[in-house]
Amino acid sequence: MRVKKYFYVLRPILAAKWILDKECPPPMLFSELMEAELENSIRPEEDKLLKMKQELPEMGLSPRVQVLNDYIEAELSNIKEKAKFIEEDEKTWNLLNDYFVSLVKLNKK
Repeated sequence: MRVKKYFYVLRPILAAKWILDKECPPPMLFSELMEAELENSIRPEEDKLLKMKQELPEMGLSPRVQVLNDYIEAELSNIKEKAKFIEEDEKTWNLLNDYFVSLVKLNKK
């Protein structure tokens, strides 16, 4: 498995946890997300992967890390469950849609 794929999955999971916990946009820096949202029990595995990613070529491969796979599956399930209880604000979506349409129209001119 490509080492980068773990980070492609971990970043959005940690960002979703941040949003659910803090109700604001997550930081751009992965290190900040990890510090705030990654459980201590997972950090050693993530640290190993980060070191591998830095030492391997861009498409470097790693064996599957079962601890991380289990964590990813559990967190995705938790996030999906919590997302069911988030109210959708129709007013917010309408404002965002109107803004998007105005940008599209502006770019067509």
